[in-house]
Amino acid sequence: MLHPALPPGEDGKNSAQLKPFVPLATNEDTSSKKPRNKSPLSVMQESAPIPKRMTSLDRLNFYAEHTQQHKFLQKLAVDSILNGENSSLYWNEYTKEISAHLSSLTPIGLSVSDFHSLNGYVQKVDVNSWFSGKRVSLQNKNSLAISCPSSTVSLLGFTDYESTKNQPVKNFKKKPRHQTSKMTPNSLRKVRLYPCQELHAVWKRWLAAYRWIYNYTIATLKHGYQGTCFDCQKLVRDSEKPEWVKFLPGHQLQEAVADAFDAFKQANAAGGQVKFKSCRAPSQIIKFKVNNFKNGTWYTRLTKGLTFTSPQAIPKNCLYGTQLKYARGKWYGCFPEYQERETTEQKRVMALDPGVRSFLVGYDGESITEFATNDIGKINRLCYHLDLLMSRISQCKIKRKRDQMRKASHRMRERIRNLVDDLHKKVAHVLVNHYKLIFLPTFNSSEMVLKSRRKLNSKSVRNLLTWSHYRFAKHLMQQAERKGVLVVRCNESYTSKTCPHCGQIHEKLGGSKVFKCPNCGYTAPRDWVGARNIMLRALQATAVVFQDNAILFQSA
Repeated sequence: MLHPALPPGEDGKNSAQLKPFVPLATNEDTSSKKPRNKSPLSVMQESAPIPKRMTSLDRLNFYAEHTQQHKFLQKLAVDSILNGENSSLYWNEYTKEISAHLSSLTPIGLSVSDFHSLNGYVQKVDVNSWFSGKRVSLQNKNSLAISCPSSTVSLLGFTDYESTKNQPVKNFKKKPRHQTSKMTPNSLRKVRLYPCQELHAVWKRWLAAYRWIYNYTIATLKHGYQGTCFDCQKLVRDSEKPEWVKFLPGHQLQEAVADAFDAFKQANAAGGQVKFKSCRAPSQIIKFKVNNFKNGTWYTRLTKGLTFTSPQAIPKNCLYGTQLKYARGKWYGCFPEYQERETTEQKRVMALDPGVRSFLVGYDGESITEFATNDIGKINRLCYHLDLLMSRISQCKIKRKRDQMRKASHRMRERIRNLVDDLHKKVAHVLVNHYKLIFLPTFNSSEMVLKSRRKLNSKSVRNLLTWSHYRFAKHLMQQAERKGVLVVRCNESYTSKTCPHCGQIHEKLGGSKVFKCPNCGYTAPRDWVGARNIMLRALQATAVVFQDNAILFQSA
């Protein structure tokens, strides 16, 4: 359990009498429980002192516990913030005191009750895309700024752990020539390829043979084969195969068998059944080993004289295994690579509130930032045309026209996907370049749209699924890891319904855009209230204290 830090001058004997989540004052402010108003608020973690008398085993356990500080983040998100359930009882006297030192949700120069005339107070965020970004500065009189010093990320495990995690991959063989200094890849370059007609036919034969080997291995495993993957490769190599399957190189036969073994094991572990690959699948891949890609192409001898072009630069060689992907009639080359990690110099903290009307609303203590507010209409128009096209496909009786319209539907889906991906990448780029600590809720869209539980209409459900918040969270965490930014998943339960002024829960809020407290009459936009309460709940659920103008994180 997390406990507040002791103020300077106190010994550890009275630590058992302290209660968690109670702010403590320093020796200079023992007469007053309130922290200083005009002092910056920072986020830090106390470093654990090393005991002087330790055996070798104790010292080993000590370093194993404190070098991997990333476990503290998982414990923070699961135990402290998530609490194992959607608890609404996060408002208490301590929460009220923290809320009093955060900036209000009133824009500078605007009255509290007038939130419908924000035209003169909105600043545009430069995203250079089809969606909009807005920032509204808030009144922060007598409030404390929320910042995160550079020492926080290193203390939370983003220096020592990452450096040990991404060590060169060691191959424990006897001969020194087998040793390698490759780093674990943390990025993937996906490049569109335009092969010539002859090379396209070669790749298609490889793809069909790769699929045949995979399905043959799956059928063998379903009939009770108990051998190893290596033995199965010999079995498939010596078995009778069609002539067009023998055209597949030997390394790809090994990769296909290994893929089948992995899929079979994963299906058994999940309690399901593995499926065969279909020739009509919208996306199919061929995996290659490291040495199969040389001089900017795959198998230079087998494809001698056959070329392909690309609008982007393609590496001459790749240190990792590559892939060829065939998706809806288009070829892509996938090249893993390792990118050096950069350390951000920003110190600000932001809490994000995902939604439907606005893709994201963020609160950083000084301003409210909105991304893609009321911009879903452009995607909805494309979805409407897609619905009409699918209706015409189902009614068309001419196969040629039906195929043409089906290809048009694929292009429409790709266009919608590209718009959403563009939103995800540019919003993540803005966040990781301006903030060091980001609180992102665990937004379970899949559970919200279940027909047996949901309280949303079909239009809202479609908009919610179109935004793809889960894919955005994965992309944001990947970008944050490269920049040294900390992303903490937190709970958002009752954050939009709780009044940030008095803590009253608005049970009849429904789908209202404006939050008006039934107890104290506090009024603010609904999404703004949710973002501020997410920040408040994250600070309250974490064991922090006001001490020397700072908030101290403790990993206990």
